[in-house]
Amino acid sequence: MTFGDLFFRWQTVRYKDVCKEKEKKEEALLKLTTREREIRKRIEDISDPHGNRSNENSSQPPLKTTNAKVPNGHVKTKSTGDISKKGKKRKAPT
Repeated sequence: MTFGDLFFRWQTVRYKDVCKEKEKKEEALLKLTTREREIRKRIEDISDPHGNRSNENSSQPPLKTTNAKVPNGHVKTKSTGDISKKGKKRKAPT
């Protein structure tokens, strides 16, 4: 077994670990987002207990996430300035 083989195995294992960590964080974010919406709804219900809303859906736009997924599976982020990335982008092992 060569060093290259060992490195490739390590890289594959690490990639799976990173994917699993990312999935856990996305689940946690979804859970927190859902909880935030429930809390905002409760606050709205408390501040207006009689439900005197002229039009429920037009008063506030739906909550949006700041990062949107694009078809290639990467996350599209908003940048605040001219940020150039250094280094070569690596392709994920398959």
